[in-house]
Amino acid sequence: MEKSEYKTLGEWRKADKSAFNAAIRNGIINEICDMFGWEQIKPKPKLKKHNWTKESCIEEAKKYESISLWQKNNMSCYQYAHKNGLKNECTAHMVNGLQKPKGYWLLKENCIEDAKRFNTLKEWVKKSSSSYQSAKKNNWYHECSAHMEMKTISLPGFWTKKRCIEEAKICKTKKNFSKNLAALTAAKKNGWYEECCLYLTGIKLSLDLWTKEEVLSIAKKHTNRIDWINENKQSYRMACRNKWIDECTAHMSSRSKWSYENCKVESLKYENISHRCSGFHRFKRC
Repeated sequence: MEKSEYKTLGEWRKADKSAFNAAIRNGIINEICDMFGWEQIKPKPKLKKHNWTKESCIEEAKKYESISLWQKNNMSCYQYAHKNGLKNECTAHMVNGLQKPKGYWLLKENCIEDAKRFNTLKEWVKKSSSSYQSAKKNNWYHECSAHMEMKTISLPGFWTKKRCIEEAKICKTKKNFSKNLAALTAAKKNGWYEECCLYLTGIKLSLDLWTKEEVLSIAKKHTNRIDWINENKQSYRMACRNKWIDECTAHMSSRSKWSYENCKVESLKYENISHRCSGFHRFKRC
């Protein structure tokens, strides 16, 4: 018997894992253990595969009072029931079992009521797949999920142009809008992204997105620039970039030249500080 700097197989495995794995791959691990007098690795006993039937699955499920106990103690049985649509029958006796009267999920009211228990699509799908599948199959999905968080809904066809624009209005910034990947993808894929950007800050706008008539119409609704900016900053920026600002603000009340508020208004005309007028630098705190 040869001597080794390692006292046990575990020490060798910890010190030189690559050599240990090579010994396992080549089937010589037990020879090495004999060589150094280490305890050999005992092979794990192979689990006998159970051939589940409907009857045996139901019988096994009767041993447990809840789904969680069933899953914990016999996952293979639970998976067989789930895969073969036997879950309702197997859980009929359980506390909070999934058994529902035949045709229960064929009623829209039941699906809507069940969906109200969940705040997100992911939660609904995970915890009540039966009502979700029925709602999807019978075109009740949008009605059932109306109360859920918009960002979680990503079924094909959900993100229409109107919904994308509404989402952009809610998000207000490009960063927040980008978090809703489903809406962002739909907007870009269908050519609505630039229109959605009209309602987002922090985005460079194309000059042809607003017509002069549209900008003038919006400007006429306000009596001063501050109100206009607060209500629709993008149209104000478009007026500045297209040099329509004087015409758009002709009806508005005038303000003292470099007030704090006027300073903020003026800054919106420029993309960087080097482009701002010299008088503006008196108010760097803006």
